Amino acid sequence: MSLDLLRLTHWLSPAFPTGAYACSQGLEWALGPGGIADAAGVQAWLAVMLRRGAAWQDAVLVSLALEPAADLPRLSELAQAMAPSAGRLQESLDVRIYRK
Repeated sequence: MSLDLLRLTHWLSPAFPTGAYACSQGLEWALGPGGIADAAGVQAWLAVMLRRGAAWQDAVLVSLALEPAADLPRLSELAQAMAPSAGRLQESLDVRIYRK
C-alpha cells in the first residue's frame, strides 16, 4: 500500500479526529485489486457515494443541521431512525472514538 493510499484510508477512518461521524463507506474494498487506482477514481467513487450511497443521507442531515434554526435533537432522532444497520447506528452513537 502506498503512503498516499494509507493516508487516504486513515483520513476516512472512524478513528480520524473530526469530532463527528466518519466512515470509509467501503473504500478499503474499493481500493482492492481491479478497483480504484488513482485520484480520479477516488473522485468518481465519492461522487457515486454522495449521489446514490449512504453518504447522500449524511450530506442531507449535515446540511439541515447547519441551518440557523436547526432542531438538532430532532435531527439526531431522525438520523438514528434512518441508520441503515445496527452497526452503523452504534458507531454513530459511540462518542468515545471521537474524543480523546
